[in-house]
Amino acid sequence: ELNEDVALYYDDLGRVLMAFGDDKEAVKNFSKAIKLDPNMAVAYLHRGELKVALGKEKPACKDFEVANELGNAEAKKMLELHCVAEEDAEESDDKKSEEKTQKKGKE
Repeated sequence: ELNEDVALYYDDLGRVLMAFGDDKEAVKNFSKAIKLDPNMAVAYLHRGELKVALGKEKPACKDFEVANELGNAEAKKMLELHCVAEEDAEESDDKKSEEKTQKKGKE
């Protein structure tokens, strides 16, 4: 239980640091919370939100996936908002590449 309490402290500290714009230290604190309590879904969510704000959507999506698997409802929304569209865009790009390759083969 002590690890859970300390993990909550680091998560809270991370949110405060994030609010004050100290993103680097905020990420470190969210990561410390996760290390102490790997089942702390909200720490993954907060770290993912910060990564989105920093333009690092792929790593953010990994955090959202873990938070979602741990049962965090907000993480599911973040996955749909930031990650499903990204996957769809990647699939679309793959299909376009395949179509170009097929067209070249027919010429």
